[in-house]
Amino acid sequence: MTPGSRALRGYDGHRYQALAVAVWDDLTQQGLRVRDANASASDGEGGVSLMLEDSGVILSWRAHDDVERIIYDKSLRAERSRSTAAMMTGALASILATLGYQVRAEFWDALPAPALLVESSPKP
Repeated sequence: MTPGSRALRGYDGHRYQALAVAVWDDLTQQGLRVRDANASASDGEGGVSLMLEDSGVILSWRAHDDVERIIYDKSLRAERSRSTAAMMTGALASILATLGYQVRAEFWDALPAPALLVESSPKP
């Protein structure tokens, strides 16, 4: 059983569960920390947040809890955190594209960076 299939067992039967497992495992192999967005994150660590939706697999960059709390402040630290989130989201999109996934930005609301929608896996 792979890390992604263990982490996403609760989504058995979901239309995009296999795609989510593949994305999780590929990102983990690249050294990125992936988390289920719907699971409780008790350690407050950051990383890639993964969520399954009807349209595909949604990914976003999640900062540490202390950064998440100030992200909308009007401080230099918050501005740097928003910029970092945008850059990490771009890096994540580049990694997924390099691995062969089809990915596009999804702008939901006033997030510091867009979410990424993964619609299909690499072609063999």
